[in-house]
Amino acid sequence: MIGYNLFFDQNLIHDRWHTRFSDINQVRFYHRDLSCPLCNPPEVNTQQFDNFWDWYSRENPVTSYTVNTQRALEDLYNAISPHDIWEAVYSIIFTIRYSSEPRPYTELRQEIYNASTLTDTFIRGFPELIISEPNDSDPDFTSEPEEDELSVIIILSDRETESSERLSDLEIDITDLIVPNPGLLYTDEDLNLDLLFRAENPAL
Repeated sequence: MIGYNLFFDQNLIHDRWHTRFSDINQVRFYHRDLSCPLCNPPEVNTQQFDNFWDWYSRENPVTSYTVNTQRALEDLYNAISPHDIWEAVYSIIFTIRYSSEPRPYTELRQEIYNASTLTDTFIRGFPELIISEPNDSDPDFTSEPEEDELSVIIILSDRETESSERLSDLEIDITDLIVPNPGLLYTDEDLNLDLLFRAENPAL
């Protein structure tokens, strides 16, 4: 199961390199982090990315994104195979910095896919549904939904059905659930954070 502990540890290590060197190229030489906004500053946003970020930043404790996030969203839009889709989603999640741990990876991955399906990979924004509380004193208040309200419910229901059908069509092999390798330098080895940048012993 994919967790975030190693990801946050790598963020910490990388940020410490930034405190040691002011030159971005030096930091990149010693440690690469695709979620670092200093090493990978974003380019000008497209409307597609703005739609994605408006949604994602409301749903998750994010702090920043990078040019790698922007490119991963483009990869998701152009993805053909299930493997390409999951690799792009993985890259999106792990090229973003978070202030705290987001929801479990498999749940977050599925939410991105579902949202992508409903919005044509965020080409279209999410519709804003304004729901007002009923007021008994309002002469127009009725307990039954109006015809327009029913049509909205039906449209949303159709979208959910279409999304479910597309999900069922997306048959994936178990190997597609394994972490893809988009270039992130994360391993399972002990990072020895207590030894990183420790003070030199002058007696030695």
